[in-house]
Amino acid sequence: MLIPFYTFATPVPDTSQIIDGKALSSTSIVVKWSEVPSAEQYLLQVRSEDKSQIFNLTITELSTVVGNLTPSTNYDCFVYTINHAGMGSRSKVRTVTTLTQPPVGVTVTQTRPRNSEEVQNIDEPNNEPTVYKVSDTSVDLDTILPCSTYTISVSSFSWFLMPSEPTLYTYTTNKLTPVPAVSVDYSCASQSVMVRWTAVFGADSYKATAMGQDGTLLTCTSQGTKCHISGLSCGQTFMVHVTPMSENCKNMINTTWATFQTAPCIPQNLQTSADCNSNLLVSKWDLAEGALRYTVEAFGNKGHSHYNCSTHSDSCVIESIPCGEYLTIFITAFDDECASPRRLGPVAETVPCTPHNVTAVKECGADSITVTWAVSGSTLFYVAMAMDSSGIVHSCNTMDLTCTIAGLKCSTSYTTYVIGSNFKCNSTQSEAVTTETANEALISWHGQPEINSYTVTIVDKYDRLLSCSSTETTCGVPTLKCGQLYTVTVFHHDSICPIMPSQPIYMESAPCVPTNVVARTNCGQSFVEVSWQASRGGLHYEAAATHQDGHQLSCASNATSCRMEGLMCSQVYHIAVSAGNDNCFSNESAKVLVLTALCPPSQLNVSVNCTSNIATLSWNSSPNAVSYTSKANIVKVLDCSTNMLTISWVPGIMPINYSVSILAGDGTELKCITETSTCTMANLECGTQYDLTVTAVTGTCEGPRSLPETINSGSKVLVFLLMSKAL
Repeated sequence: MLIPFYTFATPVPDTSQIIDGKALSSTSIVVKWSEVPSAEQYLLQVRSEDKSQIFNLTITELSTVVGNLTPSTNYDCFVYTINHAGMGSRSKVRTVTTLTQPPVGVTVTQTRPRNSEEVQNIDEPNNEPTVYKVSDTSVDLDTILPCSTYTISVSSFSWFLMPSEPTLYTYTTNKLTPVPAVSVDYSCASQSVMVRWTAVFGADSYKATAMGQDGTLLTCTSQGTKCHISGLSCGQTFMVHVTPMSENCKNMINTTWATFQTAPCIPQNLQTSADCNSNLLVSKWDLAEGALRYTVEAFGNKGHSHYNCSTHSDSCVIESIPCGEYLTIFITAFDDECASPRRLGPVAETVPCTPHNVTAVKECGADSITVTWAVSGSTLFYVAMAMDSSGIVHSCNTMDLTCTIAGLKCSTSYTTYVIGSNFKCNSTQSEAVTTETANEALISWHGQPEINSYTVTIVDKYDRLLSCSSTETTCGVPTLKCGQLYTVTVFHHDSICPIMPSQPIYMESAPCVPTNVVARTNCGQSFVEVSWQASRGGLHYEAAATHQDGHQLSCASNATSCRMEGLMCSQVYHIAVSAGNDNCFSNESAKVLVLTALCPPSQLNVSVNCTSNIATLSWNSSPNAVSYTSKANIVKVLDCSTNMLTISWVPGIMPINYSVSILAGDGTELKCITETSTCTMANLECGTQYDLTVTAVTGTCEGPRSLPETINSGSKVLVFLLMSKAL
């Protein structure tokens, strides 16, 4: 059975209509249309009013975006439905106008800081965006915050007040503006500074930084307009900057600053000492940082005395300081504004005061003088000195105001004076007093209480009488004659009984001074023979030689001469002799002057002129030498028993060769050449006469032959001797 086949034609799809069309931007639009079930695809046609642009887009969706359009242009839009049967009818037209072209080349410039009124009206960051509508190409945005990031959108409006798509611009406002003014107020006393500044918009705190010239950094922070920095180092110039801050935002552009100078540092290593030769007090120290000048003050222990000096250097001198002061020393450094703290230095002492009211009292029967004195001011140590006419000084030292000089000679005049010392400086010498030690006898005995007085008599062998009286059991008999043996007797008085003498005793006075002192030198020797005439009462003697530098040599003898060894050549000595017995030494004899043997000249030099055959000699002079003599010789000896001739000479000071020639009458010549000072020739004939010549030869010169000398058997001839002698 046949079934018939029928074919049915599919109709084209129904018409779709555009339900929405609008501009997305100045170059794009979006178009939406209704759905048609029978449509498999949709054809969207977009064309400009002048038909210069036509876009055909086949899509399966119900909307699309059309781009690459021209700004501010009307576009007619149509939609067609399509299936496999064909294309449906065109929809109604929908006209869409693209938006106005957005602005291009957007720039942002921050112009000025906010004032306080504007700050109060600033929008918070979380508020809705602020919209500005202007008809120009710029706008002043006056509600921005510092240290903030803004997204700025700029759109153009069409005549229909439709905005274009925005041009976006991201901008971060500048850091906080620098503080416009900074001032400082430095305190010398506390060594701190108060920093002040002018407020900056947007800043919620400030940081002040002080930087010293040595790199020191100190800071303080504040939410106001001032803060305090302490702990500043001395002697520095500081520069202060103030940084405004807002949360994490800071303005680090330090366009405004202030400077100040801290107080000078304290001077170190202050040392003060007195000039021992004047009334000056000299202070020295290390220079202090920041100091322009210094003042040294000295406070003494005499009536609240006060002295000072000022300087720009590292030392100064206080003048007219009295002697004997203990001084407390301070130093202060200054600049133009401040002073350093005062520094205490070591105690200083001025030159000791010169002792005064000096007295010197001889001790009866002793070889000593007791010296006393007075002094003003502070002196630690004293030296009393007694000098005789020969310049010999005896002394004693003490920390008191009296001492006894012992070891003096009897019957000798001494000039006595005192100096004070603080172990750094000595005072000048006190006034001198003259005292003569006694050639006297100090007699003592055992007495009885009921005796009223005593008389002592001493008688020499010539019955010359000396005496003294006393109510004590001792007295001194002065002006004894030298070299005498005295008989001593004591008588007592009781106003009732006759005078009863004691048993006599015997005493020797000091020896007399030796006379006729003679000192003999021996040329070339380092000793002097000293002789003298024996003195009455002298048992032994001592000779002393004093050099001009104070050096002394001595020799002692029980006879009337002694040899003094170790004297230096070419020197002048003063020689004196004193005599002694078992008790005393006499005064020194009159001094004799002696000149020791001259020292030989030193550094002898010779230069020879080969052309003129002249030798020039030079040498270092000998002390006290008056003139000099130079000589030269050669000695020759012929020994006939051995037929040998020996020639010798004193060599010169220069390296030299010698050529010796002897010539016989028959013309026979013998020669020898040597570097030494002797030469021997053999094979000479006895009884023959020879002529001898000597020639000196150096590396540069050959001298002429000496004058011929005749040699005969056994002869010895003096020709030349080179030597030096000082006269």
